[in-house]
Amino acid sequence: MKIYITTITVLLFSATITLGQNIPTNTNLRDEKGRKQGVWCKLYKNGEPAYTAKFKDDIPTDTLKRYTEKGTLKVVMIFDNTGKIATTTYLHPNGKRAAEGIFIGQQKDGIWKYYTPDTTILMIEQYAKGKLNGIRKRFYTTGEIMEELSFSNGIKNGVWTTYFPNGRYKYSGVYKEGKLNGEMKTFYSNGRLVSEGNYKNGLKEGEWQFYNENGDPTQKVVYRNGIGNNKDKLDRKQTEQLLELEKNIGKIEEPSAEKVMEQMGY
Repeated sequence: MKIYITTITVLLFSATITLGQNIPTNTNLRDEKGRKQGVWCKLYKNGEPAYTAKFKDDIPTDTLKRYTEKGTLKVVMIFDNTGKIATTTYLHPNGKRAAEGIFIGQQKDGIWKYYTPDTTILMIEQYAKGKLNGIRKRFYTTGEIMEELSFSNGIKNGVWTTYFPNGRYKYSGVYKEGKLNGEMKTFYSNGRLVSEGNYKNGLKEGEWQFYNENGDPTQKVVYRNGIGNNKDKLDRKQTEQLLELEKNIGKIEEPSAEKVMEQMGY
């Protein structure tokens, strides 16, 4: 089999490049069919390595590593013998793991975990063919559970529960095909109810009962298509809880894995 050497810059083999000291001279090779073979390395404009990988007949094998422009390792992908399944780890700038999971082709699959720079678990997701399936768990940076939300084929479907840092319920409801449907409860941090009522297609519907922090009933509001007949009579604490609930169910963007990684610098 004939091998042709791809034209690369002299910088690739410069002694000033930390990684270059471990790269053999027969790097970035293609065979007569144009397929990548052996060790490959791509460089940033500043001469730092962008990635290193191994290929056989254009299929990645062994380990692929990606780096920042400062030369810090940020992603490690370990491929199986088919080159289609990659056990992947993202790293924070301090070298600690930021996320870990499996890619099958270009799609996430199985359990993915995300971490803070001090390795505290931040979020756990379950994927099937690139779409969320199963329960997504989010955590406070102190480690306590913040939220549990069920997904089916990438759509919110099932029980939704959020928690206060003390472990008590904050919201408890059910999603159906991406919208809240059925009974919904909100709580004070002392564990007592703020409100209880029902949703229909993502909007409050019917009678909602509100309570004070001592657990005493204070007000009833009747909703039609999400509009309350005497909502303005709620006290300040109940109003704050209601506004926060409304915000969290769609008035602002739900935090996704991509957003989490973006915040981490990826």
